[in-house]
Amino acid sequence: MMKKILLFTDILGSGGAQRQLVTLACLLKTRGYNVHILDYWDNPFYDEFLASNNIPFTHKLTKGKKNIIKMLTAHINKLQPDVVISYMENPSIVACVSKLIAKKKFKLIVSERNTTQEITSNTRIRFFLFRLADYIVPNSHSQGKFINEHYANLSKKTRVITNVIDAKKFVPTEVRPKNNMFKFVVVARVVEQKNVLRFIEAVSILKEKGYNFRVDWYGEPYPPEYFANCLHIQAEKDVEDVLYFHEPTREVVKVYQSADAFVLPSIYEGFPNVLCEAMSCGLPVIASAVCDNPNILCDERCGYLVDPLKTESIADAMEKMLNLSLEERYEMGNASRTHIESYFSEEKFVNSYIELIEG
Repeated sequence: MMKKILLFTDILGSGGAQRQLVTLACLLKTRGYNVHILDYWDNPFYDEFLASNNIPFTHKLTKGKKNIIKMLTAHINKLQPDVVISYMENPSIVACVSKLIAKKKFKLIVSERNTTQEITSNTRIRFFLFRLADYIVPNSHSQGKFINEHYANLSKKTRVITNVIDAKKFVPTEVRPKNNMFKFVVVARVVEQKNVLRFIEAVSILKEKGYNFRVDWYGEPYPPEYFANCLHIQAEKDVEDVLYFHEPTREVVKVYQSADAFVLPSIYEGFPNVLCEAMSCGLPVIASAVCDNPNILCDERCGYLVDPLKTESIADAMEKMLNLSLEERYEMGNASRTHIESYFSEEKFVNSYIELIEG
């Protein structure tokens, strides 16, 4: 009998980490594993998709870390999983404590979804508890390097597994878009990490130069105060007619396919799913030269790297993209697609997890 796997996270919203967790659940199910998903919020974003793929899931609305630990432990004792895979920082902390107190013994794989920028008290607690995990899985080489440098005692149980990109879903459009103006697209949460304020200033620079373009940003704003500040700067810089903020969309493939280029101006990243998805859809891209982004782009055949802390660097790359010929952009987009197909396959992704599950 195949093993029973519990995938545990905080919220099944529209974020990149959640998309990876849901993809992993589907891939493990196709390999015959008994898969269940548990979270402690009640976002319905993936409910219809999971139900249509016959993957059981439980939203157990729970607040407070002690209560979440109790909830997860009770769920483990009831479900009796052989393996628990946790995504995101707080769920991984909770899973480590549950491993210590649950009656049911299980293998624990904790997944690191971001690149640690500073060592805080929470960081120290997290990595102290990670001694209880059987494997630590960063999704970026930069986070793997951080663990090896700062927590060498955990290096033997650390395995980097970069994210999967569904190249059958994220495909170039058969008919190239004929936009009346050049269309940049950003798919990312509207949070400080994504460098929204400097990006607004870069857009303002391009507008002042007279370029004919628009930017559509799709993503969840958090917290409300930060988004309010973004809207204030957007109005102050007079770019409300070229930069548009939208809610997260389930039609993200169509969003990529409708664009001329993709931008991800983050200050830091883990492994940026959206960057790879846009490349898989055949888009030329602009991304910050941080974390794993240089490895993903490789060179300027796929797009341009920028310094996220310099507004002019972002604006210069966008201007450079605007001045490319149609043929040059298509060539760059084709190189993006080829690169993603070669390096980020479903087979490689799920086999890497199965090695840990069965190892």
